[in-house]
Amino acid sequence: MADKLKTSSASQKLDREALKRCVKDINRHKEKAAEYVGLAGKATSTAVETYNFDKSALTFCARLMRKEPDQQLATLGAIITYAEALGMFSQMDLFNDAIGAMRSVIEKAEGGQAPPGEPRAGLAGLTSVN
Repeated sequence: MADKLKTSSASQKLDREALKRCVKDINRHKEKAAEYVGLAGKATSTAVETYNFDKSALTFCARLMRKEPDQQLATLGAIITYAEALGMFSQMDLFNDAIGAMRSVIEKAEGGQAPPGEPRAGLAGLTSVN
């Protein structure tokens, strides 16, 4: 529900200096936010150009990394389930082996292997999206 608008009355006087300070402060923060968005975009472009990363996948993963681990797993599981249901795995080619990549992830999870520096509990730590 929306808050009621504050009505001005003759007894209330607008504090113009406070208003100016507040607007200036808000705009300063918005300018910094815009600057950071620009820096994030530049970092993405640099990573894509330098390492030949897929821009959409990189952006998706960066956004996913800001979520809790349970949310990450739920989203990843849903993406794979949806992609399969939409027939996205029915036309594989020699240059993009998504099934092989998923098989490798599963084998590592079943074996309890982890990338260097990252603990892994095997499949016991995974959650189901179904």
